[in-house]
Amino acid sequence: MLTKFIEAAETGITAKFETSYEIGDIKYWFCFTAVKQHEILVVTTDDITESKRSERALS
Repeated sequence: MLTKFIEAAETGITAKFETSYEIGDIKYWFCFTAVKQHEILVVTTDDITESKRSERALS
């Protein structure tokens, strides 16, 4: 994940990716977006756990 943030900061190319984390028996999903704006890197995080659970339920 850090590598993607560094790449976005160095190249100015927006990075968008999903990753999951497990805490106990529960899996959480997040979507990260990193955008370079002037001299700073702006990172947003969206909790997409519910939509991932819905996708898996339809499969």
